[in-house]
Amino acid sequence: MRVVKEAEERKNEILDAAERLVRQKEIPVLQRLTLAIRAVQVDDRGGDALMEQIHRPQNALMHQKIQERLHAGMNPLLTELLEEGVAEGICHTDYPAEVAEMTFLYATVAFDDHAALGGEERRRKTEAFIYNLERLLQMEQGSMIEAVLPLFSDGAP
Repeated sequence: MRVVKEAEERKNEILDAAERLVRQKEIPVLQRLTLAIRAVQVDDRGGDALMEQIHRPQNALMHQKIQERLHAGMNPLLTELLEEGVAEGICHTDYPAEVAEMTFLYATVAFDDHAALGGEERRRKTEAFIYNLERLLQMEQGSMIEAVLPLFSDGAP
């Protein structure tokens, strides 16, 4: 029960932090997008122990529920940022909510335990993520590299 309470508190902290970042209009939209997604990542504030608990096989349902709640809270924030990017002419899509959803779902599944991936697998997944995001947003190839690489701890694809 302690893990559930701790996970719920962590989820609320993440969503609050992401929303604060989205509202900081003085920061360029792609940087806010990166910062908002980065807010979801586990950090050194006790997150590793919590993630270890959540990733245990017996906690699979709890892990799924946490992901669903994070998605429900993050999708409107990411959609807002993508709509802002479209309005600024940075990216192009008629489906910002759906692109936000696909991006977040892919990122949370593919990179759920990013640190455990081997170097080559991590590099390929990172490159593929950037490539596909650029395609979804109809952006020039390579235009998302600076915005997305900071999401990954080693900073290189």
